[in-house]
Amino acid sequence: MNQQTESNERISDAVCVLLAHRPEIGFILLQFDFIPTTSIHVMGVRLNNNSTRITCYYNPTTIDQLTTEEIIAVLQHEVAHIMQCHCQRIAGRDPKRWNIACDMVVNGRQSSPRIGLQTTSETPPIIPFADRLVWIPECLDEDGTAEEYYDFLADHRNAFVFANLGDRFFLDDHSPWDNDSIVTADAEVIVNTLQNQQMKYVRGWSRVGIETLGEGREIAIEPGESKSVPWNVLLRRQLYSSTKPRSRSLSYMKKNRRRPVFGLPGNRRLQKHVVNVAIDVSGSVDSMLLGLFFSEIERVSENSTINLLLWDTTHRGFYPNFDVTQWKSHVFRGGGGTDMEAALTWLEDNDHVRDLVVLFTDGEVMGWKKKSPWQLVTVIFGDMPGPDWGTTIYIDR
Repeated sequence: MNQQTESNERISDAVCVLLAHRPEIGFILLQFDFIPTTSIHVMGVRLNNNSTRITCYYNPTTIDQLTTEEIIAVLQHEVAHIMQCHCQRIAGRDPKRWNIACDMVVNGRQSSPRIGLQTTSETPPIIPFADRLVWIPECLDEDGTAEEYYDFLADHRNAFVFANLGDRFFLDDHSPWDNDSIVTADAEVIVNTLQNQQMKYVRGWSRVGIETLGEGREIAIEPGESKSVPWNVLLRRQLYSSTKPRSRSLSYMKKNRRRPVFGLPGNRRLQKHVVNVAIDVSGSVDSMLLGLFFSEIERVSENSTINLLLWDTTHRGFYPNFDVTQWKSHVFRGGGGTDMEAALTWLEDNDHVRDLVVLFTDGEVMGWKKKSPWQLVTVIFGDMPGPDWGTTIYIDR
């Protein structure tokens, strides 16, 4: 038996144990494609575009040195990173500090770890390299987020409790994250799909035992149609895909994020997208829904210029370079009836159509404009039919 085959069997043994004792984690591991490599120390994971299959790299030599129980802890660690979208949430932060913050969330406190198999109630969980791992210090809230821990690390980088973090051991290798081009919105759709299937699997397992899924099974993702994916996640995904940075150029005025050393240029984003947000003010607009809607628009406002258009049967106001955070200061009120075709025509006639138009309406309109060459996303709160072009997202009343 060669080393790769042996390490594969050891990983399979660990997955089987988790299927029996932690089926919710075991189910996610059934979506893993394990690939041997010598370029990383232990393991590393990454998502794949439009797929629920997860790529997991592992070093056969290191795996052979671990017990099955220790491999289980590593697998739990990897699943936690994937299900919390850690690689997508970095958002320009320092990679090493972000890695530390994410590992703190995944590992928990050393006195009460979140990973590891506990064979008896009297024995501690079995975790490899436990004395060298990154743990949540006792001085911090155990329920903090990776972002909160990152900010604390940035503010207290010289504090004694973090003095030796540079020598700490990462249970997995985060370098595959560098090759992960999936934006946060796409990752959340994948994770949401996995979570819904995970719940069905665990319910079935609790009734009839372990369900056989088969080798290489992939869960289908139906963006825009699936009722199981929240409307705001679908909107977020569409916004991100439509407003990705156009291009970058090297600039010595920008610090290189990956290697912040003197003489190495960083990337400079060149051009912002223009997003026109048209709000239907024909009736009473739910302020809570407006808040959720604008919070999604705010997510992409860093890379985009937002123009706000208010409309019912006639023009009710146009606000270029709109500060999305100030939406509460505007009165969203109009008369009865909505002519959204006129609103879209107004944008065209006044040369305001650039990259994306987002409509927010109850769908009770006099008519929809015929297809145009620019991108359109229509968000309808209710069940009225939308236009026959672009992307339509429904919010259940």
